[in-house]
Amino acid sequence: MGKKRRRKKTAGKDKTQENSGTPPEKFDFSNPDVFAVAAVTLGTEVKMQLGLGEDDAHETLRAMGLPTEDADDAAREMERRLVEAQRGPGRPRKSAEEAVLHPLTQKVALAVMEYLMRHPGAAYKKRERHHYSDDFKAFVLDTLMADDELCSTMTVRQAAHATRIPLNTLNAWLTARKKVSAPSES
Repeated sequence: MGKKRRRKKTAGKDKTQENSGTPPEKFDFSNPDVFAVAAVTLGTEVKMQLGLGEDDAHETLRAMGLPTEDADDAAREMERRLVEAQRGPGRPRKSAEEAVLHPLTQKVALAVMEYLMRHPGAAYKKRERHHYSDDFKAFVLDTLMADDELCSTMTVRQAAHATRIPLNTLNAWLTARKKVSAPSES
């Protein structure tokens, strides 16, 4: 079966677009006029935000002989696509807040390294999986993660980063510990 084709009206022009399962794009930036409208409008907004002038994008577009009716929407769409293109493939980048290291990160990492040096085999990797001894888990949970200990002022994400234990693994350990320490209801 062939792909369905449908007509779409964009900026006063009929466009035929294949139905590929994704929503149709409102603005065709391969059209130089549409691209210019969006770029001039977005550029003028950025210029004003930086305090570099008080130009009116619509006046500039009229002087260039370009339409102004969808200029603001085209600028928003261009901005969205630029942000999307910057992201790239894979998981989203960490925010600046997540990237900031906790002040005790180095001390926690050093404590983990010293423990592992005193207890060879307490943590190892085999076939892409990490394995941890029960004593190492107890060290992390009771010595590092307990109240008033090194990791007590850290988020779980920061503690996972400092100990180099995957976040999901550390969360699983903490959840299991809560279940064991919670009083059973009878």
